[in-house]
Amino acid sequence: MSQVLAKSSTHLDQTLGTLNQALVDVKGFLQQNNSTLIGTVNKLNDLTKVLSDQSEDIEQVLHVAGPGIANFYNIYDPAQGTLNGLISLPNSPTRSSSSAADPSRPRQGCPDRSTTSVPKSAGSGWAHRYVD
Repeated sequence: MSQVLAKSSTHLDQTLGTLNQALVDVKGFLQQNNSTLIGTVNKLNDLTKVLSDQSEDIEQVLHVAGPGIANFYNIYDPAQGTLNGLISLPNSPTRSSSSAADPSRPRQGCPDRSTTSVPKSAGSGWAHRYVD
């Protein structure tokens, strides 16, 4: 039993000696870099304050950026170097064209069509409706 305690005491002495040397090294580092560390910590404090003040904006950017990056990944074809997808533009509630209010009138620059194809009913094919 005394040999086990003697071995433990030796290991404890070695560990405490190593810890003492590490603390001396840390103390020397802090003394040599005191002003630099203070300036860096102050800048880090400023950065932390800005991040805290802008946390809602950062949250919004991350909320939008994640799906946006995923969407880009889904449409980008690296082998061809192209984007493969469809552009979907929302309907504008304020159209200046008079044909937006009256769909039977042809739009400027579009050929006049006397018929439009519309589905008759589910499973019964297509029918033509004549536009006056």
